[in-house]
Formats: sequence, structure tokens, C-alpha cells
Amino acid sequence: MVPTVRESLDHLDLLAFVPMCDQWLVEMEADGIRPIDLDYRAEMDAIFKEIYREGRYHAMPQNSGPEVIELIGSRQQRLQQLNAAIERVKATRKTNGFESFGQ
Repeated sequence: MVPTVRESLDHLDLLAFVPMCDQWLVEMEADGIRPIDLDYRAEMDAIFKEIYREGRYHAMPQNSGPEVIELIGSRQQRLQQLNAAIERVKATRKTNGFESFGQ
């Protein structure tokens, strides 16, 4: 499964993550897809951080792959951070000869 994940990530430009944070709490929705208990959430947060910060499972592409950003703050601040990251990726893609985001 890891090679498939790595290959999929290699096609992304940006990967945004909203980490757990005591200062800016983000509620999980009871959507029936995943548990909403705090222990589960804390474990998923830790594992995801280990995957992209420390290379756990060797899932992240080595030479390319997405820019990974952590969005923190209020909802408005997170949206501003995400928009800034999208603009950064767009600018990088234009200098590399790509005309639009997602190519």
C-alpha cells in the first residue's frame, strides 16, 4: 500500500493538514466515517505528523511530491494560510512552465 500512497502523493501539489492545537480547537463532526473520540484524534494527529515530518512508513515521495502545510488559527486564518499556499504553488508552477494549478 505504501508505494501506491507515495505514487498518489507524487501527483499532488499541496497537502494541507489541520493539526490538533490546544489554543485553536477544531471540532470533529460525527459524520459516521471516523470516530470522534479524543484518543483516536490524538493518535491520528501524531501518526500523520510522523509520516510527513519524520518519514514514518516512507510514504512521502523523496524528491518531489506535495508541499505540506499545517493550518493553524481561527477558521479565517486557516483559509488565509491555505489561499497563500495555493498562490505560492501557482507561482512556482508558472515559473516551471505550467499554466494552471493542478496540471
